[in-house]
Amino acid sequence: MRTHITATQLHPQDRPSAVRVIFTILAAVVLTALSLGILSGSAQAASPTTWNSVSAGTGYTCGIHTSKSLFCWGYNGSGQLGDGTTTFRTTPRHVGSAHWSNVTTGTNTTCGITTGDSLYCWGLNNTNQIGDGTTTERHTPRHVGSAHWSSVAVGDISTCGITTSEKLYCWGQGANGALGTGGTSSFATPHRVGTATNWVRVTSGTFHVCALNSSHQIFCWGYNGAGQIGNGSTVNALSPLRVGTKSDWASIDAGALSTCGIRTGGRAYCWGENADGELADNTRTNALSPTQAGTDFAEWSAISAGGNHTCAIRTDHALGCTGLNSFGELGLDDGVDRLTFKREDRGYDDWHAVSAGRFHTCAIRSSKALYCWGDNGFGQLGIGAAGNRFVPTRVS
Repeated sequence: MRTHITATQLHPQDRPSAVRVIFTILAAVVLTALSLGILSGSAQAASPTTWNSVSAGTGYTCGIHTSKSLFCWGYNGSGQLGDGTTTFRTTPRHVGSAHWSNVTTGTNTTCGITTGDSLYCWGLNNTNQIGDGTTTERHTPRHVGSAHWSSVAVGDISTCGITTSEKLYCWGQGANGALGTGGTSSFATPHRVGTATNWVRVTSGTFHVCALNSSHQIFCWGYNGAGQIGNGSTVNALSPLRVGTKSDWASIDAGALSTCGIRTGGRAYCWGENADGELADNTRTNALSPTQAGTDFAEWSAISAGGNHTCAIRTDHALGCTGLNSFGELGLDDGVDRLTFKREDRGYDDWHAVSAGRFHTCAIRSSKALYCWGDNGFGQLGIGAAGNRFVPTRVS
């Protein structure tokens, strides 16, 4: 079974609700296939038990084990798991033999950086988002360029990365200014964005991109229909535009049609689409510029924006999520949406890292144990069994 869900099939403004319907239908089909044994991860080796990092994408997940080995699981219709097949996996599947320092999941494309600073991408490549000069789908990691890389972000139609010399590059389809080059031209290999040499982190939503520089300033570009660029308008940005006037941003993360960041004082801010409460400001109103999130608690250490939900870790290591909860992606055991961060109350107050995917969430505790919850229609929770989970469930 192979199904591609791409930007060309859905209008950006209709995408969240339409994708939700599509995923509900596909999940039912996959769950049936799992029960019949058509799709199975039973032949895989036992899952690793300790993790350095995790990245939740659209229907799949990848993580780096404490041995620096890479594993992926879930939806694999375009080879985004990197195991040389298009077979869905319900438990973590080892990818290649390299040692990895970073991995990022997108819609149907994955990229990772090795401990030697080499960049590899794989999966769907219909808009040159892999960056190898072709539109050939890749089912195993494909080396990209010859530079040394420190950060990479994958969207739906494009990819951006930062080199160890702090230069920014983007490639893929340039629709709506997604490549930040001042126009809408597309590039099949990495193309330099501007002349700045102070970029430290890049993150990508479905059709927009944001980056943080060493001066602690945020810049965003691309599709802006919901205000996810954060410049006070809904006009697309063809090149990087600065978000506000603050120079104290500590982190940044882009969701499908929203963006969130944390300032050095620990306050969290979000902007963009808010139909399901993903901005955590107690409303369902879109925000065109940074709006404080989770005002009942002022000190946050990490934040991750997903499809229609957002999760964040407090400085006391408690985890809170907000937004859509139809699939259990908030981990609150009730399926009820939230308009601001609701603390995960299962007794786990030692969260170390979190990643919000399209309709699922994964997080790592201080013990390096990995937990996932939410939509499991494609095996993206990595627990070897079908069915959504409404509370954190250990991947082991």
